[in-house]
Amino acid sequence: MKTHNYNPNTDPVWHLLDKWQQTLENRPVKPKTKPHESTWQSPQSTWKPLADVQQRDNHFLITLDVPGVAPDALAITMAQGVLSVTGTRDISNTKHGRSQWQHHERPQGSFLRQFNVPSELADIQHITAKISQGVLTITIPRKVKRI
Repeated sequence: MKTHNYNPNTDPVWHLLDKWQQTLENRPVKPKTKPHESTWQSPQSTWKPLADVQQRDNHFLITLDVPGVAPDALAITMAQGVLSVTGTRDISNTKHGRSQWQHHERPQGSFLRQFNVPSELADIQHITAKISQGVLTITIPRKVKRI
């Protein structure tokens, strides 16, 4: 009986299966259940940056890992209680001349992440964002309770 050892780096079938598995792993597995939980990933997204959402005493903090995304390739918008973060990462080697990928794992392309922001708790007029060392940090101040 003849067997074939698949090499994931060169076998096209293995490569397709690997990409399919990565796509499945990057999809959310359940609908949102918490007020600040990320909503479903957009079908137009080709990758999904990992995110953390924290609630602190006087603000909410959303942190996204976006290494390789240029600051001018990011957009943050707020509409109807949903904060949207979009961006594009291009890791093509066109700036280094013609080349052929030997192995490619880092995702590239566009992404969209959305987060519910409760308007009764958040001061959406004073949202700030900064990017440092590939980490995008969005700060959403909490509304001051009036008595």
